[in-house]
Amino acid sequence: MDMPAPHISSPDYVTSFSFDYIETYSFQRGGDYQLRSNVISAELDTLKIRSENEGLSTDEQERYAYLNNVYYKVGQCIIDENGQFHQSAIKTNTFKRQTAEVDRLITILNIPAVNIPYWMCAPVYRDAVVFYDKDGNITSTLNVCLGCEYMAIQPSEEINADAEAYRLIKQFFIDLGHQVQDDKPTVI
Repeated sequence: MDMPAPHISSPDYVTSFSFDYIETYSFQRGGDYQLRSNVISAELDTLKIRSENEGLSTDEQERYAYLNNVYYKVGQCIIDENGQFHQSAIKTNTFKRQTAEVDRLITILNIPAVNIPYWMCAPVYRDAVVFYDKDGNITSTLNVCLGCEYMAIQPSEEINADAEAYRLIKQFFIDLGHQVQDDKPTVI
């Protein structure tokens, strides 16, 4: 039996570490990403059919597993378990700690998590904030799914945030130039 993922409130999260600057990212979106996904999807379909009918070579099995993990794993984050940025990550901004943009983000994350949204869908993180220390080491990551109003540090560490925080963080990303869609959650 799987244990439920731990949750931390957004105010507790934002005060749990220190940082000197942030970078904002957009990922898993855009024309190039969609085109690549379509090509990968076709390759995955071919490998799946071949695996069911005639079997796959060792190299093909490895490729099939890799493509499933990299492109279709639910809840992909900006940084994977190997410490690598998502292949579609596009850095949109960098801000030092003592800027109005960072103060705005901290204010948003400090909204008490009272009205927590609960959608019955799997998150697709498309926006992220990466926090760094003065030496350029990552101190934390914040992955955001605006479609189903979900945040996580990583798949096993979820963040509870208030519905108002999601409205404000969406506007924050829009103001920074992210191509935020008005995606509504897809109920599974």
